[in-house]
Amino acid sequence: MYGCHKSCGTLELASRHTVWEPQAITT
Repeated sequence: MYGCHKSCGTLELASRHTVWEPQAITT
């Protein structure tokens, strides 16, 4: 879950939203 958070510090918030609501980002 936090795997990308440690790697992508810049996309910390972006990744978190993508994990929970991937369709929201795609739409």
